[in-house]
Amino acid sequence: MRKPLIILRDEDIFPKEMLATKPESLIERERVKGIMFDDKRRLALVCTARSKLLPGGGVEKNENLFEAMERECLEEMGCEVKVEKEIGFSDEYRTRNLTRKPSRQIIHCFVGRIVGKKGKPQTTQDDELGMEVEWHILDNAIAILEEQIGTISFESYHLCFNVRAQLVFLNEYKQHHV
Repeated sequence: MRKPLIILRDEDIFPKEMLATKPESLIERERVKGIMFDDKRRLALVCTARSKLLPGGGVEKNENLFEAMERECLEEMGCEVKVEKEIGFSDEYRTRNLTRKPSRQIIHCFVGRIVGKKGKPQTTQDDELGMEVEWHILDNAIAILEEQIGTISFESYHLCFNVRAQLVFLNEYKQHHV
């Protein structure tokens, strides 16, 4: 069995006074994230008012990981993509989750490239409206995520996990796949 690139738990991120008691059970969720390049070797970061992150999201029923990655990129980037390979995954235990049931999330990270023209995000989810896509060279994307770790509030629970895991994905790609 493969090992995760990173295992994240609440106690790895949050001060002790913010930790909750452990839940009896966790809902398991699979998610995907992508390091997607354009023809100039710049990668996409999906931007909202609060963050800049890799495109991706949840895997739906009857959908494989590649299909989920392609769908999420079309929704969040407005681009069709060719998923080339998985570079690794994170194993995250989000037990202090106040807005959703506590979960164990396995997040698979893929690398790929856009095919065709760049578009605009097509998402209809309320919390994703107003998204924009920025294109960055790898080192700049890493610097952006590193800066976010130092500035995000602990109140942005999911963002605290997302930025840390995605930074690991980008560094893994830089170290072993460039």
